[in-house]
Amino acid sequence: QTCALPISIALPANVSARLWGATAGVAVITALVAGRQLIAFQDNVMLIRRLDVALTDLTHQEMLLREQASTDGLTKLANRSRFGDELTQALAGRTDVAVLLIDLDDFKTINDTMGHAAGDALLVEVAGRLRAAVRAEDVVARLGGDEFTILLRHADSRAAGRAAEEIQRRLAEPMVLEGQTVTTRASIGVACARPD
Repeated sequence: QTCALPISIALPANVSARLWGATAGVAVITALVAGRQLIAFQDNVMLIRRLDVALTDLTHQEMLLREQASTDGLTKLANRSRFGDELTQALAGRTDVAVLLIDLDDFKTINDTMGHAAGDALLVEVAGRLRAAVRAEDVVARLGGDEFTILLRHADSRAAGRAAEEIQRRLAEPMVLEGQTVTTRASIGVACARPD
């Protein structure tokens, strides 16, 4: 994009040709410098836009990496590392905390007889049922394989027992995997901590 600037110079009539030449030279140089500054400004605006896009992409990538570092890839639950961090924070607080350790009883049989795809589908279904059995403030995590754990904040042993019963009830409901109806069971351990 070019821009034409009208320039008018008013000098007295009895001025020498050299002064006219020098004045015209100054005017041309000023116009060239101003034009170059406008071009540089436009280039800088485009560069800033590109940097904004790159920064947005980097921020998105950082968030994605943080999520991947703290989330189980299959079930999208918290992973062992994030659960440890959440538990440490909860234990540092001044409230009752309970932890449920859940081990699926029938996972190996289903995984071996129906295949790994069915085993993965079972783990995803169990993860959803565990999430649905507890409050939004609680942390459900997959430790690995067929082991899960739940951090119940502000929960005493009675609340933990009720949560374990609700989990057992939800897991006992039949589910369809690979066209077959299956049920699963779990062994659940409960540990409670109270503030000093």
